[in-house]
Amino acid sequence: MHPPTILRDVSSDPRVVVRAIPTEKHGTYLAVVNTDYVAKPNVTAKLPVKGKVTDAATGELLGAAASEITLSMHPCQLRALRIE
Repeated sequence: MHPPTILRDVSSDPRVVVRAIPTEKHGTYLAVVNTDYVAKPNVTAKLPVKGKVTDAATGELLGAAASEITLSMHPCQLRALRIE
């Protein structure tokens, strides 16, 4: 497993931080964090790899062959995503 990496300049909002955790067999996981105390209704983030994006907690499909994703985020929310 590779160490997590903070992805710079990939979020449309500077208060939303994206960290990538690549794996050898299970794709790439992303930790997307709204560090602000206000909601972010339409945050776009460029993905480090193109692929099927799912919510890692619920399994909900967020994009079939996505190179970027748009999320609605609550204040101080963490979203865990998986790219395959």
